[in-house]
Amino acid sequence: MSGIAEGWVRWPDPVAEGYRSRGWWAGTRLETVIAARAREQPDATAVTDPSGRWSNARLAGAVERRAAGFAGTGLVAGDRVIVQLPNDAEFLVTFLGLLRLGVAPVLALPALRTAELVHLAETTDAVGYVAPAAHLGTDHRVLADELRERCPGVRQVFLAGADGGPGTTPLADVDAAPLDLPARGADEIAFFLLSGGTTGLPKVIARTHDDYLHNLRHSAAAAGLAPGEVFLAVLSVCHNFTLGCPGVLGTLWTGGSVVLGGPRSPDECADLLAPHGVSYTAVTPPTVAGWLDRVAERGVTAPALRAVQVGAAKLTPRLADRIRAELGAAVQQSFGMSEGLLLQTTSGDPHAIARETQGVPVSPGDEIRLVDADDVDVPDGTEGHLLVRGPYTIRGYYRAPDHDRSAFTDDGFYRSGDLAVRRPDGRYVVTGRAKDVVNRGGEIVSAAEVEEHLRRHPGVRDAAVVAVPDERLGERTCAVVVPEPGAPPPRLPVLRRHLRERGVAPFKWPDTVRVVPDLPRTALGKTDKTALRAGLARPRRTQGDPCSSTGPTTT
Repeated sequence: MSGIAEGWVRWPDPVAEGYRSRGWWAGTRLETVIAARAREQPDATAVTDPSGRWSNARLAGAVERRAAGFAGTGLVAGDRVIVQLPNDAEFLVTFLGLLRLGVAPVLALPALRTAELVHLAETTDAVGYVAPAAHLGTDHRVLADELRERCPGVRQVFLAGADGGPGTTPLADVDAAPLDLPARGADEIAFFLLSGGTTGLPKVIARTHDDYLHNLRHSAAAAGLAPGEVFLAVLSVCHNFTLGCPGVLGTLWTGGSVVLGGPRSPDECADLLAPHGVSYTAVTPPTVAGWLDRVAERGVTAPALRAVQVGAAKLTPRLADRIRAELGAAVQQSFGMSEGLLLQTTSGDPHAIARETQGVPVSPGDEIRLVDADDVDVPDGTEGHLLVRGPYTIRGYYRAPDHDRSAFTDDGFYRSGDLAVRRPDGRYVVTGRAKDVVNRGGEIVSAAEVEEHLRRHPGVRDAAVVAVPDERLGERTCAVVVPEPGAPPPRLPVLRRHLRERGVAPFKWPDTVRVVPDLPRTALGKTDKTALRAGLARPRRTQGDPCSSTGPTTT
């Protein structure tokens, strides 16, 4: 593929120039969004978090001081820093401050642990790590020590909330008097996101200022965001969905304000709706199902809530109807990916459309193909593999040329791994995944990655991971394991402890375990996941059943 510079696959020059000439790439850097708001409405609220209210002027000033402070620690433009912060104003100050300096944040979800963090550091050559000292029972000081031990290039650790001891810098001590920093272009890498990790550890995604501003501008238009909107960030702001689809950045760009949920669980964030006058939010189906339970049990109200954006996992029509009836809010479906493409229903769509479809591409520059197994386009109404290219969809993963050969076509279309149908009215219905993953309430679990870790357990001869239906999560993770001859059937607590010791994020741990004498195989000798799923869906009868258990099923 052309355009590879230090592992980054750029858009071909003629394509990029076309995007600029159409105004799809505006030449605007992301950190300038809050600076513009501060000039126009300095006293208006930008962010509310557990620490209180931040005006546009206060946030913009904090960003400048954080950028200067990072410069004083030795960070320079072109560096990369892993950022693993919770939903509070410190995230925005840090994220935008790094952008202001020209340092690219590598956004790490709070649930990631040593194995994933090491992978990110090695892939991006990260020189720093920013995290809370502790968050939701996790001691990030321990994670930081493990990361530095395995990745000597991570020379600086910044901790929020406490002094982490020798070799770390309290984030509160970083800030310095603003510097006259040089202007930088919008066509450079702004930050890094992670893929869903469909084949082992997650792939790294480089997003530019140009393409991501297009992302948030057009998703904000689809959502009908207007000045004065109040957006509640429930899911991690390190996630693409919450950050800019339109999310936090899209709300700030349109002149609204953001409420950051802080350390609360997504379910508990329902209590923030009424006090803050929240008008718009983005959630997964399991989160909104929890909200509806709180509405029924505790009488939680949301008088200002006009719309609920639901994504990251399949929304059932029944749950969509409950949102409309019990929260009194419109439903906006959002199907997206960190690689780029966003399909969304719009603020003008009737409920019947929002409950049944994932809508249309948000950008006029999106090019979508639905193809069969031979890459032949299929007609409307026929399920096909979803391929996409456009002004905010990457042309290649970061430093993954071998994977890119199968993930992208020769003419730049991204093979998303999703299956979809285009209706005659032009709207899309996403029907499933062609890739081997579990979508556990919006968290994408790579079967291949977990299988590899399970096979390292001394009592496991072979393992397969498959999705099983779950009413609340959509899917949960079942590990089907073959024990070593003579070894006792490995139970769920044992396997979870093994994964924890290997530094695997808890959301990837199996929810259930099925022990079998052998795994079913295809004619080519590969694990027959179709047979496994079918066996798990029916009652176990005999040991001859490919999914019967030689020991207890553990949950």
